[in-house]
Amino acid sequence: MPHPVPTLVIIGAHGQLGRALAELPVPKGWERLLLARPEIDVTDPLSVDAALEKVTHGVVVNATAYTAVDKAETDSEQAYAVNRGGARHVALAAARHGLPVIHVSTDFVFDGKKDGAYSEDDPTAPLSVYGASKLAGEQALAGANPRHVTLRTAWVFSRHGACFPRAIYKALRGKPEVPVVDDQVGCPTAAEHLAEIITTIAPKLLDRKQDDPLFGLYHLAGQPVVSRHDFALAIAAEMKKQGLETGKVVPRKTDPDAAGARRPANSALSTNRFTAAFGLEAPDWRAILADCVAAYGETI
Repeated sequence: MPHPVPTLVIIGAHGQLGRALAELPVPKGWERLLLARPEIDVTDPLSVDAALEKVTHGVVVNATAYTAVDKAETDSEQAYAVNRGGARHVALAAARHGLPVIHVSTDFVFDGKKDGAYSEDDPTAPLSVYGASKLAGEQALAGANPRHVTLRTAWVFSRHGACFPRAIYKALRGKPEVPVVDDQVGCPTAAEHLAEIITTIAPKLLDRKQDDPLFGLYHLAGQPVVSRHDFALAIAAEMKKQGLETGKVVPRKTDPDAAGARRPANSALSTNRFTAAFGLEAPDWRAILADCVAAYGETI
């Protein structure tokens, strides 16, 4: 008996990554199911199970997360409910329905003390509630559904929604000088690029057994590695290319006494394992910057 049409299930369809996934064509011969509140509440296992009730063939993408990094420091219960509990509920429900999961995690599972890019085998040591809750989610997912691909990514931005480039764009349009830290380095990653890659790898996971070596943990983040300050300079340069007047990006150091969560000074991620496994290169964040700047101009 032939399988039903496979479904790409997107949980968290209203977020940056979810929106990017919703805008892409599905793989040939696939259908798509977009899920977000109020259709699904990942903190409620019954809600997750009900949302997946009719999906018997496909791949689940867990693109939902509690991402308010600073707020999580005083809202840890909710951060863990979404980032750990939600990951576990999605993984368990997917396993019951025979579905593999692509789960998105973060560079903030590291403390930033390493010299050079982090590999998947490096020890984790999150500095924040957000990072700790996302690490707990990785572990809960792995224990609940062996048919998973966890993608640690970093510094996600897009044409839509709140993100670092949009905030820099807005600041540069309104202020003569915009201070940006130059002692935090990482990998800006466009949600649009991440969505393209997820849509590409999903069919590769469809019928694999749980002990297949393709399942597991990977780093997937944009390249090249850059400081926050240099990322802001690139945004400013693109704005000028598009004929916009801008303020000046000036360097500053991270304030160790600032309120909110601590950020890793180095959250660069090596994507070598992902490229070797899937044959796909890490995306270049610079390729989409012009489109983002143009989009910000339309909405700010």
